[in-house]
Amino acid sequence: MDAQKRRRPGACVFALLLLLAPCILPRAHAASVVPLTVRDGRCEAVLATARPDEQLYLVLGSLSRAAGPCRVTVRTEATTGPETVPIEPPARDRAEAAYLCELGERLERVRRRRTQFEQFVSLAEPPREKVFHLFTGEQDFRNTREYAAVAAELRAVGRHCQVYVDRNHRDRAGLQPTVEDAVRTFDEAVYPLARRQLGQVLDVDRDGRFTILFTPWLARLQKGKVALGGFVRGSDFYRDVAAPFGNHCDMMYLNTDLKPGPHLRTLLAHEYTHAVVFSEHVFGEYLPVAGRRDEESWLNEALAHMAEEAHGYSWSNLDYRVSAFLNAPQRYRLVVPDYYGAGIWRDPGTRGSAYLFLRWCRDRCGADLPARLIQSNLQGTLNLEVAAQQRFADLFREWSAALLLAGTGAAADGVAPLRGLDLRRPLGSRMLCGPRCEEVPLHRGDHEIHVAGTGVAYVLLHSPGAARSRVTVTADPAAELQVSLIRLPGRTARLSLRCETGPDGKSVRLTVRTHGGAVRLENAAWERLVPSGEAATDTSYRPGAQTGTTVRAWFGEPGLEPGESRRSASLPIPAGATLVFRVTGTDRQGNPVTTQAVHGARPAP
Repeated sequence: MDAQKRRRPGACVFALLLLLAPCILPRAHAASVVPLTVRDGRCEAVLATARPDEQLYLVLGSLSRAAGPCRVTVRTEATTGPETVPIEPPARDRAEAAYLCELGERLERVRRRRTQFEQFVSLAEPPREKVFHLFTGEQDFRNTREYAAVAAELRAVGRHCQVYVDRNHRDRAGLQPTVEDAVRTFDEAVYPLARRQLGQVLDVDRDGRFTILFTPWLARLQKGKVALGGFVRGSDFYRDVAAPFGNHCDMMYLNTDLKPGPHLRTLLAHEYTHAVVFSEHVFGEYLPVAGRRDEESWLNEALAHMAEEAHGYSWSNLDYRVSAFLNAPQRYRLVVPDYYGAGIWRDPGTRGSAYLFLRWCRDRCGADLPARLIQSNLQGTLNLEVAAQQRFADLFREWSAALLLAGTGAAADGVAPLRGLDLRRPLGSRMLCGPRCEEVPLHRGDHEIHVAGTGVAYVLLHSPGAARSRVTVTADPAAELQVSLIRLPGRTARLSLRCETGPDGKSVRLTVRTHGGAVRLENAAWERLVPSGEAATDTSYRPGAQTGTTVRAWFGEPGLEPGESRRSASLPIPAGATLVFRVTGTDRQGNPVTTQAVHGARPAP
């Protein structure tokens, strides 16, 4: 598709919506999204709040590339002043738009005429044994003593791949089913899909196949402190990098603990995508004005996670990351050029944020967006802006609103929805509940939130004290704060949840209450605020359990009338854990209603 035809005037749509918003009456399942003006870190609005069941959301995003976090305060009070909603005008930088369009058109021309990487005939008999070098230390990549020499033997040969296994692995025969599953999955699914939809991998060692190395070292990296399922190392793809710093081989590393099945296949798809991204960015012949560097970490991981979803093997490598982000979206940075250098390469919520962002961008900009991002030698937000033909700031604001509305049944003019992924229903081994919101009353509210750079926080404003309410948001100007106001339709039911620690400190009792309408509770669960990926210890939710079982065990009958409260039984909890409790339900119109509450000490952002 032509680059100009893909351009969507998102900012102009926002502006038109805002000009009309004061004149539009709320309709069923419709919400209005209003970007508010922020000046020197301050935003103030006087809102009409005549209905006692009024609910409004503030979406607070930081565009700062600094890690942060920045402190944001939200204060509310009743007022008799006139309604004042300062609308942020759309950004109109014609020079910037022309620059993005020009780069996009140049990349499209290169893609249409680009040549394939050199193809080599597959070796009839690959070497039976090889020695690979693997970095096992902490940070000193230049120290040869931080590398281990892995002697490995060939265990399987496929059409497009070959598998070596570390000779020190004690159960090579027991690993063989995993090896065979890896070869079959790679040859029949992972490699063909990548070639059709994403890009190609440089055949570094010119043997006609991609190499997979299984080694138990991945269970004890960084001197035994870190275990990984798999990874790809860029230095292996250079033919001029001496051992042990590179293996002169197009390859991935996998853990010998892996078993045949969906999780193994998911990791294969994920890691091979990293190899495609690296090869296209570094060795592809694209724009001479840009350098030959790997994609930034946040987009790189997001692309690999989207490849997992494309194959549909399982959510095991992603569900807990999405859930971690939704537990506390304000904690997690979206744009992080170097996860490893920033010390957050194992941070689940950061990866969940990146996946959800790129997943929504694909919905908004077209199914070929991942390919456009991969077949490029641009990096980071510039690569995204060129592929989407839209400013990052506009995409970020719209995405932040789309996440809040996802799964609610409400749509908003000018905001592309998140399609095919319900953030208020179970996902894999997790019970999702939408992004967690901080609740602030519209009268005498005073709340402080710490928001990471390129993080987003959600505030639910409720319970007005008068027909007009003043809302004031302040932050350090360096936070580059975005503020969006989302007004929900009238007569929307709401749930609130409160936690009370038991006298023994090892249990809690929950109190759930309805506001503005009757609600039928459907599901409930707790999850660690920062999950590890081990569902058995991370969360009380169990896939396959009959809907409503936990609700009845915790609260008794699921039906709650307007204004009714229900106190749970005493619930045992893991010692010393910070937990998020989640409750989901539906109102009488069938709309989803959710609530969450945090119990325990909140870790620093």
